[in-house]
Amino acid sequence: MASYCKITLIGNVGRDPELRVFADGRKVASFSLAINNPMNKDVPPTWYRISVWDKRADAIMNFVKQGSNLFVEGRLELTEYVDQAGVKKISPQVTATEFQFLGNKEGMGNGAPNNQNTKQTSESHGSVYNEPAPDSYAKGSINDEDDLPF
Repeated sequence: MASYCKITLIGNVGRDPELRVFADGRKVASFSLAINNPMNKDVPPTWYRISVWDKRADAIMNFVKQGSNLFVEGRLELTEYVDQAGVKKISPQVTATEFQFLGNKEGMGNGAPNNQNTKQTSESHGSVYNEPAPDSYAKGSINDEDDLPF
């Protein structure tokens, strides 16, 4: 039986994305995403570390900056680490398989730099990307029709 962990988030980017390019030419854009609790504004946001690969990384680097509002969907992994004080913590990390630009805190529309009204299509690093994740991300195959509960 196949298994899969999928998470959907809407939040604000904490700081400008960082791009890494590997020797084989693959790219990954990384950034943090803050998710606020709409029921209790006194609770601090939950932060997720987001990784976006290859062509999608280019789109993130071109259109996303600190404060941008994003919809992100992907695979959730929880990583344990020990902080500087020796306290064991858990960090939620998401490898994005789909995302959509929703704008930013200042209301700049699609999150494009300098308040440009940029039309986004899949050919021009569009706002919605729904393509297979990198080979290193896929740990097994999923046959959606066979796993439906109805």
